Amino acid sequence: MVSQKDKKEILELVNKQVNENLTKKVSLLATLLIILNILGLVTTYGKIKEIVINRIAEQFKEERIRKTLQTVASDKANDIMENILNPQIDGVKEEIISFENYMNNMRLSFSNEYKTLAKEVEILKARNALLLLTDKAITQGDRSAYDKVQNIYRNSKDAEVSSIARAEMLKIKAFYASTNRIKSGDVIFIDEEGRSFKNGNIPTDILLKYLIGHKEVITRAKSADLLRNRKEKDVPETLIESFKNEKNLIVLKNSIQAFERVTGYENSDVFDYEKAIKWWENNRDEYYKKIIPSER
Repeated sequence: MVSQKDKKEILELVNKQVNENLTKKVSLLATLLIILNILGLVTTYGKIKEIVINRIAEQFKEERIRKTLQTVASDKANDIMENILNPQIDGVKEEIISFENYMNNMRLSFSNEYKTLAKEVEILKARNALLLLTDKAITQGDRSAYDKVQNIYRNSKDAEVSSIARAEMLKIKAFYASTNRIKSGDVIFIDEEGRSFKNGNIPTDILLKYLIGHKEVITRAKSADLLRNRKEKDVPETLIESFKNEKNLIVLKNSIQAFERVTGYENSDVFDYEKAIKWWENNRDEYYKKIIPSER
């Protein structure tokens, strides 16, 4: 026989098994219900989402909504332009203006530097040209070179170039004022009869011819120098002819000095023959009155 104690233990064991099975089934059922509810919610959400999307799409087709969106978009665009793009654009504009100002300043600076450099180059060229002319005037006695220097001094619009020309002109004058290259030279004349004449013994008319037409510079220069002692009728006029046409500076200088000695004219410049010519125009008659009557 089964004791009461054993019955009790058996019932407790059975109840325990039943309760465990029941609990598992209830849990399973609850889990299934939850899953079904979730699936239902997902399905419902999907349908609702589809309805909402379709409704929104329909709403966007309405003119009122479309205009509203356009207004909002326009306002938003304006807001973006005003708050974001415009400041950036203004910044770029300022940078462009700053760069343009920089370029203009650089251009102006370069232009000024170029003008300065160009002027310096022009002055240097003018100086070199004047130096070459001075060299020709001194070493070769080239009167045309001296005349060019004098012309630049008198007519140049550039004060600096004119100043350089004046310095070179004075250099030429100083050289000839202190130099006589032909002092030791002799002039020889042999007449048709074979008689030889030298320097001071040569007739005046021969010296005048030599002064104007002889091909040798030294002969012309010495003839002019010898004529300073010939206060005769044709001497001043021939000397003036030499002033105008002589191409050598030493001959020109000697002719002017001879004119001073013969006429009494006082020259203040080694090559200034123009004043001598004007003086002669005013004093010619007085000169002729002083010479020997037989030579008028």
